[in-house]
Amino acid sequence: MKALLLFTVLFASIGYSQCNELFFSEYIEGSSSNKAFEIYNPTDATIDLTDYVVYRNNNGSLTPTDSLFPLGSLPAGEVFVVGNPSASPSIMAEVDTTHTMTFYNGDDALWLKKISTSDTIDIIGDIGVDPGSGWPVGSGATNNFTLIRYIYINQGQTYWPLGSTEWTVFPIDMTDSLGMHTMTPCPDCATTAFIEDTVCNELISPSGEYTWTESGTYMDTILNMEGCDSIITFDLTVYNTSGTLLVETACDEYPSPSGDEIWTESGLYMDTIPNIFGCDSIITVNLTIAYSNVVFDEATVCDSLISPSGDYVWTSSGTYNDTLTNITGCDSIVIMDLTVIHSTTSSLTIVACKNYTSPSGNFWTSGGIYSDTISNHLGCDSIITIDLTIYNIDVTVTQDANELMANNTLVFYKWLDCDNDYAEISGETNQLFVASENGNYAVEIFQDGCIDTSACYTVTQVGIDEQNFESGVALFPNPNNGDFVLQFANSTAGFINIKNIAGQIITTQRFKNTATIPLKIETGAGVYFVEIITTEEESATIKVIIQ
Repeated sequence: MKALLLFTVLFASIGYSQCNELFFSEYIEGSSSNKAFEIYNPTDATIDLTDYVVYRNNNGSLTPTDSLFPLGSLPAGEVFVVGNPSASPSIMAEVDTTHTMTFYNGDDALWLKKISTSDTIDIIGDIGVDPGSGWPVGSGATNNFTLIRYIYINQGQTYWPLGSTEWTVFPIDMTDSLGMHTMTPCPDCATTAFIEDTVCNELISPSGEYTWTESGTYMDTILNMEGCDSIITFDLTVYNTSGTLLVETACDEYPSPSGDEIWTESGLYMDTIPNIFGCDSIITVNLTIAYSNVVFDEATVCDSLISPSGDYVWTSSGTYNDTLTNITGCDSIVIMDLTVIHSTTSSLTIVACKNYTSPSGNFWTSGGIYSDTISNHLGCDSIITIDLTIYNIDVTVTQDANELMANNTLVFYKWLDCDNDYAEISGETNQLFVASENGNYAVEIFQDGCIDTSACYTVTQVGIDEQNFESGVALFPNPNNGDFVLQFANSTAGFINIKNIAGQIITTQRFKNTATIPLKIETGAGVYFVEIITTEEESATIKVIIQ
């Protein structure tokens, strides 16, 4: 393919007789808008410019960005100057027309085409190549310089590597020669050409007489259109085809390195791609094809299932696909027939005595909101929220000799004889129990639907102390229904405080110079304390019981 391209360039460069076609004679790429180019008529006849078009391709584009269709005619030996509308006065003085074609920088290619033959006859730059800031030309470039065609050049050149050698380089903004061009007369017949090219493996010379297989400088001779010798010098670089062996393993299929084929079976294959020099690289592929597989599975789960790959969480019944890597490194497609059974929830309100054992076996001794989990009839979690109230009955007793007082109030009582297999003592259903004989006694308490029994208390002294001899004071009868008599050994004065079992004063009574005081306590059944304080600062406290 490289050699064929070379022939195309070669014949294009010699396809027009010398001095028979227009060509670019001057190119200015100056500062700011100082830009212009010049087209020269090297023939001996006037040329109709309407048969020509000038194109500009920006920044390596393969398609034109702008075009100029000139008008009028161009006499023999004259130039047609195109300038930028904002160029300097020295340029504007020479232009034949202004046009946006001059809106170029050094990296934009200009080319001249003849409309009637569709032939490209001259090019400045390399179409389809972005050179950066500009193409090198001798000691200058297509940017920031003025270029004038050598006087011995008498035709256009469409092969830029050769065309870039045909210009004299002048400093930026040099406009002295704009509007005129000097060319030496055309030779009678013979032509020469220099071509630098790179090919793969070999190149057949234009004359067909030689086949060149190594890099070097070669010469060949063919006849030009006038029938004279055209001597061509080739600076040739030859790259050889290379070969590579690849050992590959792929899943299901393998695209060939060139992309031209897809191989689906194991085997030894050959393919061709360009190497780094643009020549054929023959690749031998020793290929092993490992295949993907499909696995069917089914499962029944509670609430959700994480897919085998971990990429998905499935929460409802259905058929699902998942992808794993099998032992060969290829896809293993898992088709899962899934049944999802959801957990259930419920709530309970529980009132219990002392403690509660939950459905799952948890043991709780205090109230609160609890969560308990058991399996439902489908085998999944059944989550139970339990609003639990625990009643712990106070079954403590305060003992004073043969008097047993339950500390719990406002409940139902049954006093029991521990020595008689906890038999109920007839009639003893009050908070206070006064033992009439020695023994072991307990109280059974009913509260909030619960029942509990106290420990057994031992009574060893039967008899009720009715007098307090410490101050010579007697209170009787005790116990009774609330009507007492307080007796002093001598007349005295002072006051009496009646206190409940918690020590709170519920009534106060004063007395003066008396030895006997009727005392009435109207606060209901229970245990009370009579506190006596005399003016002589003597005091006594007697416990009384109201039945």
